[in-house]
Amino acid sequence: VRLEDGQVEVADPEGNVLLRSAAPVRLTYDDPADTTILFDMQFGHGSFWAGSEDRMYRGAIELVPRPEGLTVVNLLSVEEYLYSVLPSEMPSHWPQAALQAQAVAARSYTLANLGRYASRGFDLLGSVSSAAYRGMGAETPSARGAVDATRGLVLWEEGKPLSAFYSANSGGHTETTQTAWGFPSTLP
Repeated sequence: VRLEDGQVEVADPEGNVLLRSAAPVRLTYDDPADTTILFDMQFGHGSFWAGSEDRMYRGAIELVPRPEGLTVVNLLSVEEYLYSVLPSEMPSHWPQAALQAQAVAARSYTLANLGRYASRGFDLLGSVSSAAYRGMGAETPSARGAVDATRGLVLWEEGKPLSAFYSANSGGHTETTQTAWGFPSTLP
């Protein structure tokens, strides 16, 4: 798969073009248990944790042509997304009650921020700018158990999901949204 003249181009191993499209191309599977592996996936560009690795994703993959290149979007349920977010944001060996509390906070934050990047063709970034999301390679049985145990539980504020901010590492200190990001919150 590559971007050629502003279009998504899919070719076979010999280079024969199988598909060319100016619109996004969605890759799906008949069996929902099937996965996609992206080799040499670049992540965290410009941050201290940037790197490259092979990553495996459940759900559908959408390839969105953009002037800057191809944007790869992973389409999956919120619960499947949280299977990876949870152990990416906190150690999965922590007590199940802590994992469950984090699952509710992460689910609430996710739902409150859906569509944040709609102009770019997706809802959330796979980085700490939204929530750390590393695909299936990050998943653990204890994290999946915590997500499943709290399935559908969401924190609400004024009839909307609460944007429940959290940090993988606060260094022992917390701060208000006003001081950290310049906007007030009804909650400290």
